[in-house]
Amino acid sequence: MKVLEEVLIITKGGPVSSTYTGLYYAYDQGIRAFNFPRALAASMVVSLFCFVIAWLNFRFIRAQHR
Repeated sequence: MKVLEEVLIITKGGPVSSTYTGLYYAYDQGIRAFNFPRALAASMVVSLFCFVIAWLNFRFIRAQHR
């Protein structure tokens, strides 16, 4: 979910966008294309996805340890 540097350094999006991740897409739209609304939307989707995964983790996995 939070892979940016590896994709940026190794493949720069890879052949025909095959290694795009959510954060790399936001970076590409915001920094390279200067499309800030699309970069913000992509960042919000990644943040929301991480929040949901963290909430599920605390909700179900932590309940098993009690």
